Amino acid sequence: MSINTAVLLIEIDLSLQRNTILNGGKCINEKI
Repeated sequence: MSINTAVLLIEIDLSLQRNTILNGGKCINEKI
C-alpha cells in the first residue's frame, strides 16, 4: 500500500469520527 493511500484512509477515518461526534452532540442537544 502506498503512503498516499494510507494518509487518505487516516483522513477519512478522522472525518468520520468528527461527524460522529458532531451528530452525537446534536442528539444530546435535541434531548434537552
